[in-house]
Amino acid sequence: MAKGCELEILLLQSPGERPLRGTVRNFLMGSGVTVLISCWNFLWGDFQLINVAGYLLVGNALSFFGWGAERLWYSTISPMLGNPFSWYAYLTRIPFWYFAGGTGYVVSMLLAKKLGLLMLNDIPVKQLFDTGGLIECGIQVPLQIFLYQSLLKRYREVATNAS
Repeated sequence: MAKGCELEILLLQSPGERPLRGTVRNFLMGSGVTVLISCWNFLWGDFQLINVAGYLLVGNALSFFGWGAERLWYSTISPMLGNPFSWYAYLTRIPFWYFAGGTGYVVSMLLAKKLGLLMLNDIPVKQLFDTGGLIECGIQVPLQIFLYQSLLKRYREVATNAS
């Protein structure tokens, strides 16, 4: 079985974590979040085509802030843990995801409002922050499951090729 430290090295050295590929991946994920936000607003009867540009800004902010939170976690908390992919390690990630999501959501929503891309009530910023934090946690949980599974698969391929 793979050790957590070996998986972490495999992750951080992978080409997908380099700036160019990571940026492209985050733009694609941000676009996916934009589609989800648009569909959500459509279902609630609050969809306006002009808001899609604002949703794109919000989706990309959530994507990039989440990636930044992961990198921050790997550089600060991960060295203190024996296995960065254990259940308790994931519990230490939740505050990073929550604060990154809250910050990214609030900053992007207020910027989109300032640019005239979204109409929103910015007085209850705490509510916006909580919404962003919950959205980011909702994004990161399935993303981390997929990441862990792909790392295990890649680790097995590397181990098989080395033998």
